[in-house]
Amino acid sequence: MGIEIRGIKQDDFQSIYDLYAGNKTIDLHKWLYAYPNSEDYNGYAAIMDGKICGLIGFTKTEYNVGGEIAIGVVPHSFLVDEKQRGIAGLKLLNKVFSDADFYMYVDGTEMSQKIFQVMRFTTIGSAVGASKSYRLNINFNKKTLNGYANMFNDNWRIIKSWFAAKAIDFEVVEGEASEQELVSGVFNNMLSHRHLNWLRKNPLYQVKVLTVKLDTGKSETFVCCLHKNKSKMKCQITHHSPLLYDNSTLIRILGSLERYLVKNYQIYHTNVLVSSDRLRSTFSALGYHFEKKQRPIGLKSKNGFEEKIKNLENVLCFSECDESTRNI
Repeated sequence: MGIEIRGIKQDDFQSIYDLYAGNKTIDLHKWLYAYPNSEDYNGYAAIMDGKICGLIGFTKTEYNVGGEIAIGVVPHSFLVDEKQRGIAGLKLLNKVFSDADFYMYVDGTEMSQKIFQVMRFTTIGSAVGASKSYRLNINFNKKTLNGYANMFNDNWRIIKSWFAAKAIDFEVVEGEASEQELVSGVFNNMLSHRHLNWLRKNPLYQVKVLTVKLDTGKSETFVCCLHKNKSKMKCQITHHSPLLYDNSTLIRILGSLERYLVKNYQIYHTNVLVSSDRLRSTFSALGYHFEKKQRPIGLKSKNGFEEKIKNLENVLCFSECDESTRNI
């Protein structure tokens, strides 16, 4: 009997849990494959002899492609039983990659990347993980630090210079998202209301939507996922806008965000996924350490988006990557 591909059903989750050998909870699986206000699950199962032998989830949302809106599909949680790899994997991917302007992956296992190559995906860039740890000495002595959290890290001279210059943080507002703008020259996730509502329901994290309000009237939204590890709080910046500012303004925006998180949630570690050379420079200046591993970004489309996106600045985040579904 051949392999059947069908949509994931409500009564599949125990079998899905078993396929993962208990590595993810049933509640996490239910969140992964369901979008708010939708009766269908965003995922497919491969069935062999009446049993699930493989599965794949996906997100489908709006992207800014150089000033135009396009619908993109990104797979996640791609897993196939070792005995059925190959044909089952290709069938699952072919089922996912339909009814969208383009299909994309960020990173993935060695096996999945080989399958993407067979499917003629084009590599349009790469992303790299970056992280920063804080040794915290919270001391709100307004006379000496103007109300800042005193954060010592490898780049303490920059922090010290902010204090010396009496830099003032931008206001950070919690719970509301700013309007996402279409901008030329950039490829990025538009953070639709549907996608944001899905991220907010992640059962692994405390999901915080934080908006930094600039003096100019503009504002920038960040989705930050907080996770407590051995009584210490870690943060993953899961989504941010293209952040098209000069370096000094960028440092002020990100510094305002950091200090808000340290003050209000006592985070001791932050990680972020960076795909833009411009933003790599800024995060490096802020004291982030970069992984050696480069994560390839592959794309395939029906309308020749590959060549257009190759010439744009990629500003992609963890919301495009499988790691948005794992513990920090």
